[in-house]
Amino acid sequence: MLLNWDLLEPAQVHQAAGMLTVQLGIPIIAALARRRAHAATTHRPLIDIAREVITGRLHLTRPPDAPV
Repeated sequence: MLLNWDLLEPAQVHQAAGMLTVQLGIPIIAALARRRAHAATTHRPLIDIAREVITGRLHLTRPPDAPV
Protein backbone atom coordinates (compact mmCIF):
# COMPACT_ATOMS: atom_id res chain seq x y z
CA MET A 1 0.00 0.00 0.00
CA LEU A 2 1.34 3.43 -0.96
CA LEU A 3 1.02 6.22 1.57
CA ASN A 4 0.58 9.91 0.86
CA TRP A 5 3.10 11.47 3.23
CA ASP A 6 1.71 14.96 2.53
CA LEU A 7 -1.51 13.93 4.28
CA LEU A 8 0.19 12.11 7.15
CA GLU A 9 2.64 14.84 8.13
CA PRO A 10 1.28 18.11 6.68
CA ALA A 11 2.85 20.44 9.24
CA GLN A 12 6.44 19.32 8.63
CA VAL A 13 5.98 19.07 4.87
CA HIS A 14 4.61 22.60 4.64
CA GLN A 15 7.08 24.02 7.15
CA ALA A 16 9.91 22.72 4.97
CA ALA A 17 8.34 24.31 1.89
CA GLY A 18 8.15 27.63 3.72
CA MET A 19 11.77 27.35 4.77
CA LEU A 20 12.80 26.64 1.18
CA THR A 21 10.84 29.67 0.02
CA VAL A 22 12.94 31.87 2.29
CA GLN A 23 16.27 30.07 1.80
CA LEU A 24 16.07 29.95 -1.99
CA GLY A 25 14.18 33.17 -2.55
CA ILE A 26 11.52 31.49 -4.67
CA PRO A 27 7.71 31.42 -4.57
CA ILE A 28 6.02 28.73 -2.49
CA ILE A 29 4.84 26.82 -5.56
CA ALA A 30 8.44 26.59 -6.79
CA ALA A 31 9.59 25.47 -3.33
CA LEU A 32 6.98 22.72 -3.30
CA ALA A 33 8.09 21.59 -6.75
CA ARG A 34 11.78 21.71 -5.78
CA ARG A 35 11.18 19.59 -2.69
CA ARG A 36 9.05 17.08 -4.60
CA ALA A 37 11.65 16.86 -7.40
CA HIS A 38 14.40 16.15 -4.89
CA ALA A 39 12.31 13.43 -3.26
CA ALA A 40 11.60 11.85 -6.65
CA THR A 41 15.20 11.92 -7.89
CA THR A 42 16.52 10.47 -4.64
CA HIS A 43 13.67 7.93 -4.35
CA ARG A 44 12.85 9.05 -0.81
CA PRO A 45 9.57 10.00 0.88
CA LEU A 46 8.66 13.69 1.03
CA ILE A 47 8.53 13.55 4.82
CA ASP A 48 12.20 12.49 4.97
CA ILE A 49 13.17 15.42 2.77
CA ALA A 50 11.03 17.78 4.86
CA ARG A 51 12.59 16.64 8.12
CA GLU A 52 16.11 17.08 6.75
CA VAL A 53 15.31 20.59 5.50
CA ILE A 54 13.79 21.54 8.88
CA THR A 55 16.75 20.20 10.85
CA GLY A 56 19.28 21.79 8.51
CA ARG A 57 20.78 18.50 7.33
CA LEU A 58 19.69 19.13 3.74
CA HIS A 59 20.36 22.29 1.75
CA LEU A 60 18.77 22.42 -1.67
CA THR A 61 19.93 24.78 -4.38
CA ARG A 62 17.77 27.12 -6.35
CA PRO A 63 16.90 25.71 -9.76
CA PRO A 64 18.21 27.94 -12.57
CA ASP A 65 14.78 28.25 -14.16
CA ALA A 66 12.92 29.07 -10.92
CA PRO A 67 10.58 32.05 -11.10
CA VAL A 68 11.47 35.04 -8.95
